[in-house]
Amino acid sequence: MRVSGTTRARDSRRIRPGKLVAGTVAAVIGSYYGPAVLERFLPRPVQRRFQRRFGNPGGRIMSRLPGWAIVETTGRRTAAVRQVPVGGRIIGEAFWFVAADPDHAGYVKNLEANPHVRVRVGGRWRTGVAVPLPEDNPRRRMFRLNPANGLFIMIAGRRHLTIRVQLDP
Repeated sequence: MRVSGTTRARDSRRIRPGKLVAGTVAAVIGSYYGPAVLERFLPRPVQRRFQRRFGNPGGRIMSRLPGWAIVETTGRRTAAVRQVPVGGRIIGEAFWFVAADPDHAGYVKNLEANPHVRVRVGGRWRTGVAVPLPEDNPRRRMFRLNPANGLFIMIAGRRHLTIRVQLDP
């Protein structure tokens, strides 16, 4: 039995479900982790603008999901309130997260100057005192707290710092 050439041509153009799923997954992963690669190699001034315009607004949307939060610090020079989305988790009576490039992160400098912070986790604001833990293993910690964000900051950051916020009862 002979198959016509037009039938084969139509079958080859049809998108198979497996390829559609793989393409969709690749697009989602690329759209999330692509900016991490950009942040890693962009010059610092460009990186800061990129984070302010795209990273922080996107992170604020994601902060409503489990594994994400907003940390509110007080500016060390201006005393203005600053909110930064972070990936982390509450363990016991403390909120843990890992900061990428802490020497250049403004919110890390702010919480070192004034460790009293507020954290919005699960839609609820809680106050606490932030404690940087330079002796902790941040790579191990970041994947236990929020694996998706852990991979992002591992790609984007050159150095990492674990921070524990001891929450008030």
